[in-house]
Amino acid sequence: MLATIHTNSVRYIFIFNDLVTGNFNDSTHLYIPRKTQMPYLKPTEIVTNVACAYSFSVIGAYSHETGNSSLYVIGQIVWVGSGHDCEATYTFPNQKIKKIDAGSFHLVVLFESGLVYTGGENALKLGRDKNTSPNKKPFDMIDTIQDQPCIDVCCASNETFVLTAENKLYHFTNYGEKIIKTETIMQSVYASGNMVMVCV
Repeated sequence: MLATIHTNSVRYIFIFNDLVTGNFNDSTHLYIPRKTQMPYLKPTEIVTNVACAYSFSVIGAYSHETGNSSLYVIGQIVWVGSGHDCEATYTFPNQKIKKIDAGSFHLVVLFESGLVYTGGENALKLGRDKNTSPNKKPFDMIDTIQDQPCIDVCCASNETFVLTAENKLYHFTNYGEKIIKTETIMQSVYASGNMVMVCV
């Protein structure tokens, strides 16, 4: 488990790995996490976003000097398109990450430009065509909404939700895709476990 704060100058993280990486003080009953400097960060990068899944953590970083964003995936994750269970780093030139969220074994990233990328296991819940996803990159854009700007994203345990600027909420599961439309303008979407909440 990974935790950090959202500021413009974060270069340290606190790691809670099943409460075994820190020190428990018996007299004060306080858990002291291990403070770790990000070994992945480039000198000009700061942490902007974080998310935690079942077996991996995701860190988004941005460099004001280059205008590029980096995505660091730490832990064990099986990538559709490669089948590899490994950590990974991705760089996005001239893009800034707006939001990162993770389900049990997958993740979704929304950029301020409106682009959405997904990665992890099971092509369908990533919004990928299961017939073509083996030929796609392990971390790539969702097939059906590549030309639609998006305003929010989130993950439930085994689902991905993407809200577009056209007021369509795409719901990707292990079984396929649904599109939810409402007369009321949807503003944001949140999910946890098997629950989803839409704010209007």
